[in-house]
Amino acid sequence: MNSLKQLLVSISLCLSVTTGVADENRTGSMKDVTVSFEILDANGNPTARFAPGEKATFRIELTNTGTQDLHDTYTAPGYEIGVYQPGTGTLLWAANAEMAFIQVIQEYVIKAGETKRLENPWDLRDVDGLPLPPGHYEVRASLNIGQLGELKPLSLTVK
Repeated sequence: MNSLKQLLVSISLCLSVTTGVADENRTGSMKDVTVSFEILDANGNPTARFAPGEKATFRIELTNTGTQDLHDTYTAPGYEIGVYQPGTGTLLWAANAEMAFIQVIQEYVIKAGETKRLENPWDLRDVDGLPLPPGHYEVRASLNIGQLGELKPLSLTVK
């Protein structure tokens, strides 16, 4: 079962790297998009420290600060979030690990002045469903929307 989950994670990561951006479908500019990436506790407060058994939510916000609506295309899932063991780079959990995505090009619209929010809950368990032991971890995220790519990694601590 573990090898099946690893295969699904690999497929998901490979598929999420492929983008189908067509220049003729773009309007607005990605330079007008600000991106924030944070970890929230169960009450919605930003934090990087969790006790075993607590729940976390990863939030990515995209804000169009421009005066023109932004239209772009992407392939599902649109974003990827993973929790890694620092030093070894071992993937411990991935947001899309147990999902399969058809490679369909989809349109993404952020109106001028609008903020889009992507949230993904996590129960502090690895891909096998086991609780993460106390320690320090690295959270990485990437976006397939526009040319935004990888976001600055975050640190997460399980006490």
